Amino acid sequence: MNVNTIRVLDKKSKSKTWFLRVYMLNCEYRTFVVKHSTTAEDVCKLLGHKMKFMNIKSAHLYFGLFLTEDFGCNFFHRLRPNKPIVKEIERNSAGKNPNHVMVVYKIHLFMDKEIMMSNDERIKSFLYYQAVHDILTGYYPCNVEEALWIAALNAQYRFGDFDENKNHIGFYSSFCGLKDLLPYVFYLSLKYNIATLLK
Repeated sequence: MNVNTIRVLDKKSKSKTWFLRVYMLNCEYRTFVVKHSTTAEDVCKLLGHKMKFMNIKSAHLYFGLFLTEDFGCNFFHRLRPNKPIVKEIERNSAGKNPNHVMVVYKIHLFMDKEIMMSNDERIKSFLYYQAVHDILTGYYPCNVEEALWIAALNAQYRFGDFDENKNHIGFYSSFCGLKDLLPYVFYLSLKYNIATLLK
């Protein structure tokens, strides 16, 4: 097991407890102490409470815990909500590099009307980060024009409106580069085309 995902807290006790680290797509994480009987749904409920969602009683229904071994680029399994989480992680991580397996908390009912129309700022933030993540990793395919348009909206969201007094050449590259705003395949293509034009 990956020490960054789950590790035994108390080896001597008959009812073992584990530290479970759950990552989110906005680069945050939360750590929990879980028991053998703790389910993925229990963890989602706790996360909803920790995130201070407006509708804590139902928010957990829209989220799930997913396993990844490539830092969130691809998710190879959604943990079943009603099964003990430690067994689920062990069973579904078999054959994977234990140093790379991570548990990620993300929306699984993304297009549900209630979550899409939510007034909860935390849920809106999750929707935003997940949409950006899914575009950057290629889960949502798009063409170059769409990718550039979305990258521009993402840059405006992150850095605000253009201000000629502070947004000089190199401003954005001091915070991030094109690689943080575009799907990798388009970043490589644009980087090559720009280098070719400058020759």
